Amino acid sequence: MDLDGLNKTKVSIRLNIFNNELSELATFLNQFTEKEKEVIELVIRPIFNTDKFQKTNSNLLEIDKFIAKARSIGFYTLETHKKPGSFYYCEGDGGLNTFHLFPDLTVWKCGSDREFELDNIGYINEKGQITLDFTKVVNYASNNPFKDIECRECKYLPICFGGCPVDYHKTNKRSCYVKNRSVLQILT
Repeated sequence: MDLDGLNKTKVSIRLNIFNNELSELATFLNQFTEKEKEVIELVIRPIFNTDKFQKTNSNLLEIDKFIAKARSIGFYTLETHKKPGSFYYCEGDGGLNTFHLFPDLTVWKCGSDREFELDNIGYINEKGQITLDFTKVVNYASNNPFKDIECRECKYLPICFGGCPVDYHKTNKRSCYVKNRSVLQILT
């Protein structure tokens, strides 16, 4: 990884853990140098097969072991799985300077729906520089729930923060995922 000019940049790497072993995580993380570890923060998230969820087809119950292993190797980790309410809906909604970079070097605001072309906000050019479509970036930022009267008056706004931005841009309406759930369901 070329670190020239990255002294003010943080690189977040999201690792989706799905029936993985700690040794696989270690093998992946041990390829980074100590200098690279200084600019990398890890987001380690358990994922599961949504067609047939069972706790046995996920690392949900062992996620703390994966986080501990990454820290023992020298990485800073974000524990987003323990923060049910935050100042954004998801990692993709984490502000104007938060992007997802895919192996084909395209830059997206959301990493979940690559068929929604408005979220494809740019690419990394042949010189390794990011090229953004600022019209799309500004459009994505228009998801501000504080501009929505119903959201401003909703007691759940601090938990859902306006719901999924992609869903909002697709349907032009809010999809509140917390209104019909108990506080216990929301916080666990």
